[in-house]
Amino acid sequence: MGGKECQFATELYPIFWPAYTLVRGALVKDRTGRNCYLYPLLDVKNGYARVAVNIVLAAVLFFVPVPVPVPVPVPVLVLGARR
Repeated sequence: MGGKECQFATELYPIFWPAYTLVRGALVKDRTGRNCYLYPLLDVKNGYARVAVNIVLAAVLFFVPVPVPVPVPVPVLVLGARR
């Protein structure tokens, strides 16, 4: 898998991740019998509106490009070397 298929899968990840997590959280119970959500930002006890805002923020942060530091060549000083 590479090229366009990989890009397509990467673009769909922010959609399927919260959907899977919300469905799983509704189906799985913890030891106390409460629904078990893996992430606090997707826990519906905070309200569905808050969960929707968190999903949008996570998707935006997922697609924001992160600046990659470019290595700057630094002259190496060798002690005791003669020119």
